[in-house]
Amino acid sequence: MEILEGIKKIECLTPLPDSANKMQELFNYPTVDLHDMAEVISIDPAITLSLLNYANNFFKSFEKIDSIDKACTFLGAENIQKALINSFPNAHIRSYSPYEGFIWEHAIASAYLSRIIAQEIDEEMGEIAYTAGLIHDFGEMILAQYFPEHFSKIVKKVMKNKISFLEAEKSLFNTTHIEIGRKVAEYWGLPLSLIDVIAFHHNPSESCYNSKLVSIVVFADVVCNRLGIGFGINSCHNSIKHDILKITEIDDRKKENIVFSLQEILNENESLRADWMDIN
Repeated sequence: MEILEGIKKIECLTPLPDSANKMQELFNYPTVDLHDMAEVISIDPAITLSLLNYANNFFKSFEKIDSIDKACTFLGAENIQKALINSFPNAHIRSYSPYEGFIWEHAIASAYLSRIIAQEIDEEMGEIAYTAGLIHDFGEMILAQYFPEHFSKIVKKVMKNKISFLEAEKSLFNTTHIEIGRKVAEYWGLPLSLIDVIAFHHNPSESCYNSKLVSIVVFADVVCNRLGIGFGINSCHNSIKHDILKITEIDDRKKENIVFSLQEILNENESLRADWMDIN
């Protein structure tokens, strides 16, 4: 109850200091290229979420904004600065836990892989898949940033009892990062497509809005966990079920295309291919 009450007051997430510095530098230029802004935004899930929060309230009666590119295009440089400037001061004064770095690493990898998978299925889904992959663990980000002691207790219980993150948080606090992320996403007025991913990336069969997008992100999430990218404590509790392969229409040829793209991004060797092809 303590956590669910506390999240009602959350208005933004604080970006990592390096991301905040890069955005501040861009804001200092007389003219700013939106592409440069989008590049910085796209590697920080906290900035992305704060931007989506602002954009979807700014355009409340117009159109739901579900990707970084769309938010930048609709808002423009001046409004992007208004959207993000309030979250930046805390970037240099608050302490950061190692967990946040792991969550960030996993988010970036999941985003890139989600885009790669989406482009094999439907080219037009690439950007929303990237955004969805980047923010799918919204609830974990909230816990790590606003409830670090709770987050630490969850991790210790996972490691000690060899249980999943979901099981640990539910037993300790009677809620999960899934519920936390969904509720804050709803408070912020995020699009249903992104709420669906946040809410069902551990149970894609329950998706009620866009099962294909959810399945793409789940696929990416599981692969990143299995490859040890990011936090990794859920890796032994994730597997790709047959219905995910069916929904995403991933066959062996598409697997090959995806893994070669992933190899370029992660600069991995041939062992990555063996790990990937073994995932089923």
